[in-house]
Amino acid sequence: MKRIIPHFPLSVVAASLLIAAATLAGCSQSDLPGADDNDTRPGAALTVQVTDGGYSPAEGTRADTRATENGYKTEFTAGDRIGLYAVKKGAVVAGCTNLCLTLTADASAGGKLSWTPPAGTGVFYEGDGATYYAYYPYQADAVMDGKVDASAANAANFFKPLVDSWTPATDQSTYALYTAQDLMTGGGKLNDDASARTLTIALSHCMALAVIEAPKVSVTFNSFTPCVMADGSYRYLVRPATKPLHLGSYTNASGNTQEFFFTPTIDAGEYKKYVVDGGL
Repeated sequence: MKRIIPHFPLSVVAASLLIAAATLAGCSQSDLPGADDNDTRPGAALTVQVTDGGYSPAEGTRADTRATENGYKTEFTAGDRIGLYAVKKGAVVAGCTNLCLTLTADASAGGKLSWTPPAGTGVFYEGDGATYYAYYPYQADAVMDGKVDASAANAANFFKPLVDSWTPATDQSTYALYTAQDLMTGGGKLNDDASARTLTIALSHCMALAVIEAPKVSVTFNSFTPCVMADGSYRYLVRPATKPLHLGSYTNASGNTQEFFFTPTIDAGEYKKYVVDGGL
């Protein structure tokens, strides 16, 4: 059957086009079809959240139930930095190669902390098939050269070259020096709920943690300096599954110098306590 197409005068067509153009001009990007606040098409900006699972007790170590320990988690504070990578089709995305994110307090939002990229950059959704990997603490590009494997299928293998080369410094005498040795790595994904533009990174500890409890007297450590905590215990990060001998001494109740030693054999992501002469 032949269709009859009605004829419209040119003046009517022109007026219709003007109305359509004005309507589109009055729309913001989010008003256009398919561009809402949860849009995760390639190029959509993402916010980043970072979580830390904490250290778990090694075999034979009684789990510490004190709330103040907070499960041996690292408490991120303003100024902390992580490095972020995006990988797609076996290659690191150029715009997200060791991207430095700094935990920053927003004064306009009551001091709310957020992971912020450098000015003029951002974290973007790279499309289906993109994977995100992050590590802490942030290292300069020159240090990270050759320390990642873009062909890897998970965060552990992606950062394996970095982990294999990581040797904690012997001076961990302050909390800042201690956390600077606390290498963590992890992968991220977009949330599946209304906050679909949030990238959540779950970090895991790659080193092992020795917790030393010594009498509250004069304590000396030989060739290493752990971080003294608020409860009087000491923390010291070591490479996992190694057996270095650590020596120290303290003044006993009789005023004599008493030596002690321990050999940490701890797996990655675990802590183990070493109690000296009854501990604290």
